[in-house]
Amino acid sequence: MTVKNILQEVDESSDISHLETDYKYIYKDLLKLKSLLLKKRYYKNILFEYQKNFVQINNRCVKTYRDIYPVEKEYKTYTQIKKQTIEVINSININYKKYYSNI
Repeated sequence: MTVKNILQEVDESSDISHLETDYKYIYKDLLKLKSLLLKKRYYKNILFEYQKNFVQINNRCVKTYRDIYPVEKEYKTYTQIKKQTIEVINSININYKKYYSNI
């Protein structure tokens, strides 16, 4: 299985415990990634709903800091989670190559 397939499975599966035996060296990172993806989806939905309501009320998209102020905390959390997700994916890629590329 390629890294891309593993990452896809982590994103799509509700339970990833079956990956532990095959990928024990990256399993902790896979668990962390799963957690981050769930949080990211949660905050993305909040921001999407806010934008949808904002457009209905104001007849325009969110553009300025003032527009986003009511969900600023959620937006900052979402961007932080995105950065953490990228870091974990990079770590998974490095460790996958280190431990599993010769298999």
